[in-house]
Amino acid sequence: MRAPDDSLDSTDFQGLSTDSQIAQKGASPSRKAVVGLFVCAVIILANGLAHPHLLQGLWRYDDPQILDFVIHQPIFESFYQPQVWRTLGLPFYTPLHTLSYALDYRLFGAQPAGFYAHHFISSSVLVVLLSTVVLRPLPPVLQAVCGVVLVFSLPVYVMTEQLMLRQYLEGGIFAVLAYALFVSRTPIAWALSVLCYAGAILCKEIYIPLPLLLLALRPGDRRPRELWLTLAGCAAVLAGYLAMRVFMLGGMGGYQARLLPTLAEFSRFWDASPRWVFGAGLGGLLGLAAGVALTVVGLHQKILSSRLAWAWAVAAVVPLLPGIHSMPGEIGPAYFVPHRYVFSAFMGLFVGAAITCAAICPPPRKAPRTGVFHPCQSGSPAWRSPRCRCPSCCRPGSGPAWRN
Repeated sequence: MRAPDDSLDSTDFQGLSTDSQIAQKGASPSRKAVVGLFVCAVIILANGLAHPHLLQGLWRYDDPQILDFVIHQPIFESFYQPQVWRTLGLPFYTPLHTLSYALDYRLFGAQPAGFYAHHFISSSVLVVLLSTVVLRPLPPVLQAVCGVVLVFSLPVYVMTEQLMLRQYLEGGIFAVLAYALFVSRTPIAWALSVLCYAGAILCKEIYIPLPLLLLALRPGDRRPRELWLTLAGCAAVLAGYLAMRVFMLGGMGGYQARLLPTLAEFSRFWDASPRWVFGAGLGGLLGLAAGVALTVVGLHQKILSSRLAWAWAVAAVVPLLPGIHSMPGEIGPAYFVPHRYVFSAFMGLFVGAAITCAAICPPPRKAPRTGVFHPCQSGSPAWRSPRCRCPSCCRPGSGPAWRN
């Protein structure tokens, strides 16, 4: 087996590139910054083109109810006083969502344009983080392309268009930050990761399974004791959140739903959910087929970690089970657009397909291959399987360097 190259920095791996050709030792920091700003600018421009009239939006759906709450109720008391929180009339405990509305109200009054501007910023930040942090192995051009695709994907498009869905966007920001800090190498970052996890579930409970994904990662050169302490912190946060949720709502809350759907309801959901992501018609079927095919290829070729794939599948599906029976088989009325419920599943499929595409495409000659998702050096966190046989990063017959 080939020994690791000790000349490399501990953040250099032989997997997919974080910055492609510019991720070289001695590369100009200003050049990296320019490329990063270019990726961000492309994504923000695409988001603006996708929603040219967003700032002209009006109060819709749950917006008047939430606005009335932040105007007439003490916002900080609503974090811990049940009688205050329950005046909102929603069966969820998402205090950071109402805090976000309250901040906008203090800044912009009851003018919806300011609220939508904040909402647009949150959407753009989430897509930028997904494209540059979660898809860190990809070269900048592919990051920009993936960001544009995400902006126009139905789940992200709908969440950007509807102001009341801000908790999904800002919870997603906290979740991505929790991941980025989790794979870091400093105790302060790990503590901040736990705090970001708390922020994510206080925005929306759909992010509760995040520690399951973190557990499936390969956490860099961290010792097992430090790993389990971080996950124990997440478990303590979750226990505290669930206790507070029961206290504030007088029960677990949520839509009045059964714990598990019937087989017929699950079959209806399984049939309808692809249309919520890829649209109806032949284009939707082709998009779904392409995503599934690429992810399967990535798993078969050991490009993707099967452990993480299973963890993501469980984390995406389990939170949906209690509410499936109340979801429509068709998109139906404008108010009930279920695209947001399949956001986590869509992101898992999208990331798997993107990583696979980048791995099977021929890399530029002499381009260094680095990234947190592929552990070709000891202990790096892995999207990719430790048995990766990708010819672009493992020498024939040698296997990954970390497997010495």
